[in-house]
Amino acid sequence: MPIGRKLRISSAVCVVAGVVLVVGAVVLRGSGPAIAAGCLGAVFLVAAAALYVVDRTMTRRTAWLRENGREIWAEVTKVEPDTHVTHNNRPTYFVHATWRDIDGSTHTARSRRLLRNPALVLYTRRRVKVYVHPKNPDHTYVDIPGLTA
Repeated sequence: MPIGRKLRISSAVCVVAGVVLVVGAVVLRGSGPAIAAGCLGAVFLVAAAALYVVDRTMTRRTAWLRENGREIWAEVTKVEPDTHVTHNNRPTYFVHATWRDIDGSTHTARSRRLLRNPALVLYTRRRVKVYVHPKNPDHTYVDIPGLTA
């Protein structure tokens, strides 16, 4: 399941929990547990808003880069497991890709966090498509077919 979809599901769960707790607090009208439930509901609603904003920002940036960015084929230089973040007790991964500009400068792009090991997909290919911001080559999107949305 893509990370964006997980963010949307998490956001929806937080909204439901937040609304239930806030409505429960309103129904119970001012008792101690009701105030605590209302505060907890507000925390869930703020978390839902934050998850929504993160998902929306990631989606918009990716769409903008795909439409307006320079399309470059870059050499895969490293597949790196992320030891700090796991998904179902499995490591997540990053793909690093390097390319050389016309002026001779070398740039490296890192993919978004991948939930599956990209080794099988990258076994037959040594290059991946990278979308680069026209004015800032540090803003990139690495497109790995079959793994990124």
